[in-house]
Amino acid sequence: ADGTRLPFAPGSFEVVLSHAVIEHVADADAYLAQARRVLKPGGRFAFTVWDVPDKVIGFGAIYEAIRAHGTMDVGLPVGPNFFLFSDPGQSQRVLQAAGFASPVITAVSQVWSVAAPEQVFDATLQGSVRAAATLRGQSPTAREAIKAAVWAVAPNQPITDISSVEASLNRATARRRFNTLIMGVFGTL
Repeated sequence: ADGTRLPFAPGSFEVVLSHAVIEHVADADAYLAQARRVLKPGGRFAFTVWDVPDKVIGFGAIYEAIRAHGTMDVGLPVGPNFFLFSDPGQSQRVLQAAGFASPVITAVSQVWSVAAPEQVFDATLQGSVRAAATLRGQSPTAREAIKAAVWAVAPNQPITDISSVEASLNRATARRRFNTLIMGVFGTL
């Protein structure tokens, strides 16, 4: 269903969950108004978004590599700011403006373990929207340089949420770990 025109009666749900969607929506205010409309009194709305690129190492590495070895200008139409809701203050403001009380923003750190740069590159190419289109818009030479640059970023990033034994195994098997951070945002009517 179109998130700005949900086909449900007002007060239909106790919980509305939006996972990695709001950053793609052109009219976030309408999207939030619909989430609020379909909630029962006292209902809860939660959405997740990626954190800013310097905290989301995988996306950050991709975009950094594109800027260094390719171009961000590949003819895509202007879209929503993918990282707009990565700002906790912005998320709080829009939730309150939509009528949600006491928003809570929580950062959830995750570690993505990959064995080869192709996994980060290919996952972005196959599992994203604008980043994938930006990668597809690169020349073959630039794409290869971007892939190599993504691999080079991993050893320079802190490895978190793993024990020293796992870190030793990580180095011994030449695997790379990319931190990801997802912002969880919750609002109550």
